[in-house]
Amino acid sequence: MRLVMSGDKSRYHFFRSIVDWGKSKNQENFFTERLGEREVFLTSDLKRMNDDFFYSPKVPLNTDLYFPSEFVDILDVIKNGDKIVWFDEFPYATDRDIEKIKEVLDSGKREKVVIVLFQNYREKLETDISTDDMALEEAEYRYSQLNLQIYRFVPDTFPMFLLWENNIENSIIEGSFYSKMKMIEFGLEVFDSSYEFLFDMPGEDGTSIFSLTDYDVLAGFCEYNRKLCKNNIWGVYHEKACKFYWDNNYAVKDFCKFIYKDAIESICIWDFEKDFERLYEFVIEEFRKIAREMHPLVYDGVKSDYDEFLKENQEEIISYKMKIQHFFRENLKELIKARINRNLKKLEALYS
Repeated sequence: MRLVMSGDKSRYHFFRSIVDWGKSKNQENFFTERLGEREVFLTSDLKRMNDDFFYSPKVPLNTDLYFPSEFVDILDVIKNGDKIVWFDEFPYATDRDIEKIKEVLDSGKREKVVIVLFQNYREKLETDISTDDMALEEAEYRYSQLNLQIYRFVPDTFPMFLLWENNIENSIIEGSFYSKMKMIEFGLEVFDSSYEFLFDMPGEDGTSIFSLTDYDVLAGFCEYNRKLCKNNIWGVYHEKACKFYWDNNYAVKDFCKFIYKDAIESICIWDFEKDFERLYEFVIEEFRKIAREMHPLVYDGVKSDYDEFLKENQEEIISYKMKIQHFFRENLKELIKARINRNLKKLEALYS
């Protein structure tokens, strides 16, 4: 999901309040005035760091905060699916601000806009703060006339407006969300037993994951194939196994998706489908490693000699089959659990 950070220059103060310069590969320490010269992004994905992408642990998973150049028309850079975070600082809700936001709303983006009233109380006199509070109340009234969601934000506090998701209401209370995270922690403590129970349970098509790793299925991967001749048998065996488990095998994918979604759904403030696809790709890649970790074994005979070859190398072949069983019984469980724990830690970082 992409959040377009628009409005006045307070969005750049927000950028500087949550960016981690140390972990951002681009070490240029922008002044607020310079940030608006070109488009930049904030992400929590360290792998995406470059000259335009900066790191912040405060950004939700699978979310980009997009700061367009202040020299472009916001309506020219908004894409389908974008959400708009409109920043406004003192003096709030001027006639010009209202006119600009109405242009965005009139373009059909009403349900995709939230207002952030940026409060910077540093080095302000008490009378200034009082004036600020009065202006905030007036601004909230004016924006409420446009039926917009409104947030107040003070630097170094939790940016609740970034938790823009489908499964949790925008009006979410921080305390209740924290409670849900604690429930996920408890769920991780009993995750192993839940996984074991569902592992043996038949799915909607009557197939359990356990049944997909029984002797007959595994023996099928090791049947004679002309590709075996003068080749490492594990590559040939595992090509069959990969096709069986990962090419349109909805029983395996549905199992993984159900287990993962059931564990994380209550705090899912990101694009779940995108997140799951990344997890699933990682799971497949880990499965592929099974063949690469086996000691090379080449078959150099004809079909009539293959049964004898199986007997001579029975121990290694049984080991290969057991690795597949172990992957689905243990490794897959740990991969999903690690992903849940990683997401939980990222959310906890948002609150720190």
